[in-house]
Amino acid sequence: MRKSNTSSASFNIKNFTNYMIYTKKWMSNAKFVSSVEFGTEIFGSSGSMNISKWNVNVQ
Repeated sequence: MRKSNTSSASFNIKNFTNYMIYTKKWMSNAKFVSSVEFGTEIFGSSGSMNISKWNVNVQ
């Protein structure tokens, strides 16, 4: 959960999936990522989000 304003962010999905597979054992290493989605989930309070650019780099 974001606690302050930011102008940019990055996320390495490989690190995340490795954590899910090898550390937490919540996912099989036979699975693969077939799509990437982006958005917000409002659960309380108020605020706004302005996105001017985002991209996905698959290597």
